[in-house]
Amino acid sequence: MPNGEFDQFKQMSEVWLDMLARMGPLFAQTKIGEPPPEMAKQFRSAVFKSMADQVDEFMRSETFLQGMKEAMDNGLKFHKQYQNALGEFRHATEGVAISDVDALMRMLHQMETRILDRLEDLQERVQHLEGGNNSSPKHAPAADAGRTT
Repeated sequence: MPNGEFDQFKQMSEVWLDMLARMGPLFAQTKIGEPPPEMAKQFRSAVFKSMADQVDEFMRSETFLQGMKEAMDNGLKFHKQYQNALGEFRHATEGVAISDVDALMRMLHQMETRILDRLEDLQERVQHLEGGNNSSPKHAPAADAGRTT
């Protein structure tokens, strides 16, 4: 530790030790189980407020916010690298990677949507045929357009 930092540390520790020495008699007057004197409550409140203000100021500082952004970006980057490496490992061992499962799920979802749409069209056509409805279904096939019933 350079000499300047040691001197700074020494000064701060002397300030805290002096403050504790002055507060010692106040703490000695309080008995266990009794509420602290008003002065101690005010001191505690002032210390907590000061600490909260300092933490709030630090957490809103550009340095802290930039450091948090970098940490989050690095975490996301690491996660992507890990998933890619794990996928390559699973492919190398002829296993199934998460990207394969995701692609399969997307394909199944598309198929499900197409099947449901087709079933809705068929249901409309059946209702049209059974009900004798004069209006045509909204998706009538071209082959039925030329036929008469």
